[in-house]
Amino acid sequence: MSARDEDVTQAIRAETNRFFARGGLYAAGLGGAAVLALGALALLTGDDFFLFPAAFAVVGGGWSLLLSAAAKRGRLSGWVRDVVMLSLVSLPTGLFLTTHALQPAGAATFITGPFLNLYSFLLVITGFLLSFRLSALAGAVVTVEYLFCFWLARPFLERVQSGDAAFAKDLSGWPVALNRGLIFLATGLAVGGLSVLVRRLILRVSALGREAAMVNRLFGQYVSEEARARIVSTTAGLKGERVEAVVLFSDLRGFSTFSEGRPPEEVVERLNAYFEKMVTAVHQSGGVVDKFIGDAVMATFGALNPVENPALAAVSAARAMRAGLATLNATWAAQGLSPFDNGVGLHLGEVVVGPIGSDARKDFTVIGDVVNTASRLEGLCKDKGVHLVVSDAVYRRLPDAARAQFQALGPSTVKGRAEAMVLWGSEPV
Repeated sequence: MSARDEDVTQAIRAETNRFFARGGLYAAGLGGAAVLALGALALLTGDDFFLFPAAFAVVGGGWSLLLSAAAKRGRLSGWVRDVVMLSLVSLPTGLFLTTHALQPAGAATFITGPFLNLYSFLLVITGFLLSFRLSALAGAVVTVEYLFCFWLARPFLERVQSGDAAFAKDLSGWPVALNRGLIFLATGLAVGGLSVLVRRLILRVSALGREAAMVNRLFGQYVSEEARARIVSTTAGLKGERVEAVVLFSDLRGFSTFSEGRPPEEVVERLNAYFEKMVTAVHQSGGVVDKFIGDAVMATFGALNPVENPALAAVSAARAMRAGLATLNATWAAQGLSPFDNGVGLHLGEVVVGPIGSDARKDFTVIGDVVNTASRLEGLCKDKGVHLVVSDAVYRRLPDAARAQFQALGPSTVKGRAEAMVLWGSEPV
């Protein structure tokens, strides 16, 4: 058993002790109520027949208090657990043996009544400890004890007069008694088997939880939260799906020149500060950052999570990215550092979302012509003299107030597309 499985086992043991600590008190309360009820019946009827069940209820209630006390101290494990639970399932046997010594009819007084069914109920109780060995052993103990008590009771049961031969065989025949004994044994085995299944399920759920936590821990800084949730919640055989979405591409201008001759630490520090602003802008607008490609940011709107108007959300994110960069540049200027500049391209259309790659390595990403086109539109920002270029597909999904902030750039040739595209620009350089 691994260390983590041992931790789960310890947790199960602790929870079991808490359960029996409270359950023992409830059982003791029921025992006390039974004593009062049976005592009242004995007084009202003058029949001392009810005294034996009342005495049994006292013993059962006291035993329940001992069970609760042991569980409160966390002692319900190991050999103590086995002794306590085997004593529990033997309570009906104690009643039968006591009446055999004190009543004229001996063990036959109660062995055909409801106390016989108590064996099965107590065997089920052992299942809460999730131990196959204990439940199976309890089933064997009950079988042996019942057959012994039946052997004691049988001479008197044979004296019962009845004109029904089948009833007589059911009452005192060994085949019927053996069948009942086998049922008790099978009950113990079935409860034990169920205990094994429940324990395995608990360990499996715990393992799945650890795997999900590991994915979150290992990939939390490398993939988006939405992609991470999709990976964890789906099977390894997940296939791609087609959805309509807006793809955003943003790239820094002149970053290669900036990084030349500067210490790597400075380049990484400033780039991370820049990405922090860009990611925040995307997330606040309901988008998902798909990946970083060098100094470029690729994000999607409506691909992995629902967005009411992906086009408007993407435009809002682009403006927030520009505003965040302006704030960052102001901070850097105060420190005597050179500013950054970027461009943003947006395109809307059908994309494929899913795990892309080989069996050894996959990326959960978005692919399709929309992605390539969004990247090309970002590349046109400098030529068009604007910081934001959107396709007509995006522009047509915008409300009038948002459209008013764009100017027509006219039909433009975009690399990779046979026909010219109608483009719109905003935020002149």
